[in-house]
Amino acid sequence: MPTTQSSPHRGRSRLPLVLGGLAVVLAVVGAVGWLLTPRGLPTGADKESFCGWVDQAMTADDDDTVRKATDNIEDGGVPAGLDGTAAQHGVEVFIDMTASVGAAGRDYWSDQTVADNRTGQDRDDLAAFLYYAYTECGAPSIPSSS
Repeated sequence: MPTTQSSPHRGRSRLPLVLGGLAVVLAVVGAVGWLLTPRGLPTGADKESFCGWVDQAMTADDDDTVRKATDNIEDGGVPAGLDGTAAQHGVEVFIDMTASVGAAGRDYWSDQTVADNRTGQDRDDLAAFLYYAYTECGAPSIPSSS
């Protein structure tokens, strides 16, 4: 009579292995989602204050003033009407770009084609924000070179 050998895995559930794999997949999906999610700027900021901060970030002569203006935007948020829109994400792209150009952005932001320096969704959302900044805020009020 032939004898059957028992498998070392026989009788063990594969459930822990499946659950472990599922946990890894969910962690990766969650991390990617977190990276792609807007940072969630506060909403309901006073439009006049917001526009002042944007103008200041676009026109300041020194990096400290630019940083303070973008900090104000991050803390104060965006006006009602921008929340949940592409332009809100564009504000976040603007903040990130402003951090890299600082006061040198004074001339940089005066050119509406600046959005062309980005790609994909960031470009489109930045263009939506810049449209808002130019039409609703009158930004930037670049001082004339003397």
